[in-house]
Amino acid sequence: MAEAKRYFWLKLHDDFFSSIRIKKLRKMAGGDTYVIIYLKMQLKAIKTDGCLTWKGYEQDFVDELSLDIDEEPDNVRVTLAYLLSCGLAETDGNANFFLPYAIENTGSESSAAERMRKMRERNNVTPMLHERYGEKEKDIEKDIEKEEKKKKPPKADAFAELAGDDADLLQALRDFNEMRTRIKHPLSDRAKAMLVSKLQTFPRDQWIAILDQSIFHSWQGIFPLDKKTPQPSGKTADALHASYQMMEEWANDQN
Repeated sequence: MAEAKRYFWLKLHDDFFSSIRIKKLRKMAGGDTYVIIYLKMQLKAIKTDGCLTWKGYEQDFVDELSLDIDEEPDNVRVTLAYLLSCGLAETDGNANFFLPYAIENTGSESSAAERMRKMRERNNVTPMLHERYGEKEKDIEKDIEKEEKKKKPPKADAFAELAGDDADLLQALRDFNEMRTRIKHPLSDRAKAMLVSKLQTFPRDQWIAILDQSIFHSWQGIFPLDKKTPQPSGKTADALHASYQMMEEWANDQN
């Protein structure tokens, strides 16, 4: 049986244009163009779990993307550099780019759901029936998704595969994931795979320190060790958790 077609759309929160990062982008020379480029990038990424990949059709990712979205390469380059600098985009080495908000703001509807919706509109169904059929339709789609998940083998955990028998590394990876969730930017499976790929570009004996550095500063990505910046000492699970607990206790005392 042919796979049902699914339609996707990008949802914008009501604070999109009032957010600090978008305001700053718009104030740059040519800022309105950069915002449009960012929206076009999100629209391209909503069908691929928020990821844009250089396929090698052009000299580099920027040239290929600019051709795809009909924008000037220089404008795309400036936009991408800004997105990477403020956490609106991440990369594992200039070949794969992840847009976290494209995942959070994606809506979708199956072709079957679309047909049902159009049928109700044509038949002018009463609001009560409209709501009832909509709920029934959602229940059917959930049942179908559950059955599909049962048929598919579970995905291997990228963190566990990388860490192997290294319990300290696995804990550091999990602490990084917990930090991302705490700052309201949780990692998807695709983002975890990209993080693992980027981590492997650094010397293995620095992996835990690099993760600790990002956790300590609440950075969304991982970067080379900054020798000028104080690094957390001891195991991440002990030092950072104790720090978080002290801050929470201080905040409670102030209230």
